[in-house]
Parts: sequence; C-alpha cells; structure tokens
Amino acid sequence: PPRSAGESAEVDCQMTNIKHLTNNQLTAYYDGLLDEHESHTVGKHLLKCPECRKRLPLPSVEKFLSALLTDDE
Repeated sequence: PPRSAGESAEVDCQMTNIKHLTNNQLTAYYDGLLDEHESHTVGKHLLKCPECRKRLPLPSVEKFLSALLTDDE
C-alpha cells in the first residue's frame, strides 16, 4: 500500500533497526511540501538518524543565504 510522506520506509539497516525515510519523503521535507504533522515526524527522525541526514539534499546557495538572513537566533 502507498505510504504518506510522513511514514517511514521499510527497515534498511537491520543492525540499527531504524526505518529509514524514502527519497520522496526527504525531498518533500526539504522542499517544505509536508503538512505540519508530517514535517514534525520527519524532522524528529532526522534528529535521530545520521543515515537519513546524509541523504537529505544539500541546500542551494540561495536557500542557504536566505536561511542565514532570516535566522532570528
């Protein structure tokens, strides 16, 4: 059955027992296309999973600079 963007893919790494995110989930998260709940779920997963963080697309120069200029911290 099809998965929503917030659901994890099948277990990719049997040693860690972590269900990794799909490429579609990572791209949708990166592009800001997920609803608030899905974005929160994917973000929490990324905090715990270095494997999926490695697969997250790198920001464009424009997106990176925009994030720097709008950072409130």
